[in-house]
Order: sequence, then C-alpha cells, then structure tokens
Amino acid sequence: MSTILLVDNSELITEIVGEQLSDNIEFGGYQVIKAITFQQAIDHLEKSDFDYLISDYYLDQGNFGTALIQQCQKQSLLLAFDDLEYKAKAVGASFINKNQGVLGRRIHDWIISLKIF
Repeated sequence: MSTILLVDNSELITEIVGEQLSDNIEFGGYQVIKAITFQQAIDHLEKSDFDYLISDYYLDQGNFGTALIQQCQKQSLLLAFDDLEYKAKAVGASFINKNQGVLGRRIHDWIISLKIF
C-alpha cells in the first residue's frame, strides 16, 4: 500500500481528499498522512516514510508547497485553485487545478500514471 503525505491549510480539503484516497478501494486504498500547517508537513518530512507528497501551493504563514517539494526527494504533486502549473514545473512536480473534477480520482490517476512509466 502506498503512503501519501497530503498537505493543505484547509482541514476540510485534507479530510475529504484523505477519505477519498484511503477509504475508497476504487482509488487504491492509500495510507494518507495529513498535515494542515507548514510545520506539521516539515515534521512529517523529517520522520515519516511516504511515497508521494501532495501539497497545496498556498500554505499557512506565507509558506508555499513548492518549498516542501524542494525539501523532499519523492514524486510530488502541487495543488491550487489558480493556474500555477509553471510553479510546479519549476520544482519538478506535477500540477492539478483544484477546480476541475473529483480531486481524489485525479490524484489516484496521477499516481497510476507514475507507475506505468
């Protein structure tokens, strides 16, 4: 079972997406570690073993998901409501716009695409 570190300053989004990814067998039944602050995410980067980092771009206290992505050596996905694909590419990450479709499904599809190649 793959483990995902999911970081978003919206507790609602981390709960909904976390449930979509962990409870829905169709989406793979991933183990999801959730963080809602930049510092929680840093703590998990230092002590948790995970396969994928999925982070919102805008985090708390002026921090950005791209800083987390730069600190880890895992496959990473940046999420945002804005069109910030260029920010993701600048740090070697993939990008998903939160406004388009079921987020859990799209994250699952992204993970599957990584396993194919």
